[in-house]
Amino acid sequence: MAEQLSTQDHQPYELKISRPTVEKLGVKLYDKASAVLAELIANAHDADATEVEIRAPMGEYLARKAGGSVTDKGYEITIKDDGIGMTPAELASFYLVVGSDRRADSRRGPRSRGGRAVMGRKGVGKLAPFGICNEIEIISAGKRNAPNNRNKDAQHEYQIAHIILDYQKILEDDDAPYRPEIGKQDGQLTDHSGTTVVLRRFNYRRVPDMEILSRQIAQRFGGETKNWVVRLQNIDDRGQEVGGTRIVDTFQIDVKEETRVRFGRTRQDSSSIVTKLEMKTEDIESGFTIADDATGTFYPVTGWLAYSKKSHGDEIEAGVRIYCRNKIAAQTAAFNLPAGFTGEHDVRSYLVGELNADWLDENEDLILTDRRDILWSHELGEAFQKWGQQVIKRFASAARPTRQQTTLSDFLKTGDFEARVLQAFPSDTEESIRVQARKFAERIGKSVSPGDATDPAVVTPLIDLIIAFAPHVSLHDLMNAAAESSESLLASIVHILETAKVAETYAFGIVIKDRLAVIDQLETLIDDEATDEPILQRLIQSAQWLINPTWTPLVANQPLRSFKRAFVRYVRETHRIELNLDDFSDENRRPDFVMTSQEGKIEVIEIKRPGHALTDEELDRIRIYHKQLEEFLVAPQHEEFTAAYSGHHITVICDHLALSGLAADAFAYLQRADQGALTHISWATFLKRTKDLHNALVSEDDRKQTS
Repeated sequence: MAEQLSTQDHQPYELKISRPTVEKLGVKLYDKASAVLAELIANAHDADATEVEIRAPMGEYLARKAGGSVTDKGYEITIKDDGIGMTPAELASFYLVVGSDRRADSRRGPRSRGGRAVMGRKGVGKLAPFGICNEIEIISAGKRNAPNNRNKDAQHEYQIAHIILDYQKILEDDDAPYRPEIGKQDGQLTDHSGTTVVLRRFNYRRVPDMEILSRQIAQRFGGETKNWVVRLQNIDDRGQEVGGTRIVDTFQIDVKEETRVRFGRTRQDSSSIVTKLEMKTEDIESGFTIADDATGTFYPVTGWLAYSKKSHGDEIEAGVRIYCRNKIAAQTAAFNLPAGFTGEHDVRSYLVGELNADWLDENEDLILTDRRDILWSHELGEAFQKWGQQVIKRFASAARPTRQQTTLSDFLKTGDFEARVLQAFPSDTEESIRVQARKFAERIGKSVSPGDATDPAVVTPLIDLIIAFAPHVSLHDLMNAAAESSESLLASIVHILETAKVAETYAFGIVIKDRLAVIDQLETLIDDEATDEPILQRLIQSAQWLINPTWTPLVANQPLRSFKRAFVRYVRETHRIELNLDDFSDENRRPDFVMTSQEGKIEVIEIKRPGHALTDEELDRIRIYHKQLEEFLVAPQHEEFTAAYSGHHITVICDHLALSGLAADAFAYLQRADQGALTHISWATFLKRTKDLHNALVSEDDRKQTS
């Protein structure tokens, strides 16, 4: 620092603006930290900055909110650049004038002093910080241009303008212009230019974490940033640096390159469109003219479109981003194209792109103030929208086969399809099955999403299904062909039987694989003593093979359903007891037991939770069930059921017994071989027996696969 000049050589610092304008252009439009920072970065760009540093508490809320009140946490956000800065006179004349068109101002114009096409035009971005905070401090040093400069030393070339804006004071009901607080550095001289903006006294807003904020900023500016750098620095509530810095890179989306289409720079250069989708120049130009425009003005559009490899992960990458002077102007999913066009799902889920249209705010400004959309109702906006819709429809139609083929390729590669099919069906006689598997895989592989096509968790089960299903499809085709063939019936039958054997083997393998998965789940439940009985009852009811792997459910077991209804009615009328048999629809009432039928007998399965000890009272209920079933089956009016079922058996799954002497004797009596009425097993025994039996089935499956 050096001498301090008087600030009386410029007009006073005054902000002339109405309260509604501050609210509409600040609070209402910019309620996210990323949007506010983007506006300040744009100002730095227009000031020819080569570096912009942002210091903020990344991933933190800037204030506390409790009981309807907001309390500031003492954070500061600092945005510092090395641009040309402002002298006190320039800050008073330009910065504090809201809404002036800087490009129309002869003192500044459409380009910066360094030749950059300036992003700002409306002059309202300076109010953006009031969307998240209540205090803005500006410290800016610009080059003096005074003929009577008393100090020719280069280190005194720049004069500092220093003010503090207070949102609450600006909003005070006073017709007089707002005069900001003048900072202590105002009028001082320094040896470098640049601007520092400090934000304080925040609303309840959150700064995204560094990675997300970096991506949000990159998305707003797009394109290459070859001649300027934006650097992020995380700080704590004391302003101390925590963690490293991050340089904002170019916004990147992982796209399928074979779907990318590029647009040239001028009408004459439109033939340079590079694409594998055959979007010829007679179909689409890289720009448009307005119908009935006598001037024939051509509005060029540059950039690219493509399909992303995964469906849109977040809103900032979804759809087509439209830029004006390297700053985002709008983002559109499909240029407001109505639903129902070819490839619509792919467009709305995977289309991404970056288009540049610098004419959007040249003669007339078509960009809405918050840069979230374009004024499509304007004549130029309508023409742009019509062009965009034509591009989207042409792109969607041309890119669809390419995307499907790429997705299929990813699907087959992820599932190692060819190797698995050849391993499953290796012989020459199984060629027809391999053909069917490939056809089936092609249909499924083209229909899955690009993201799912590269996810083994999604692809592997689908490949399993294809391999299991292919022999059955092939068998169906062979039987139809045999019925219509004039060739040897014997040869056809042999081929059919061989294919049927393959189909049976793989169907058996799938069943065993699924059963083993259920057994693993059951083991987890058994290990947890908090597992309640209804959960285990439901499992046994839906997978009765757990009791005995040879049991197979009937597709329509009407006799058992009739038996249950009749038995429940009999117990209600004879013993005044209301039974609930394996009805899991009422969460407030547990089933009394699970009833099924196998091999001509009624099977009753009584389940107790893991670790439970059977009590005398519970045994009494089991004995009652036993007695009631005996009575029911011998009653003359139930002859039809007696003919269908020779008797009944009870299985009790319970870890321990807590029975008194008489109850223990009764329990033992029911288990006697000559009675055969009851079987008792613990959960450990139950699980071991089920595993052993199914391991034997796995061995049998392996034998079938290799035979």
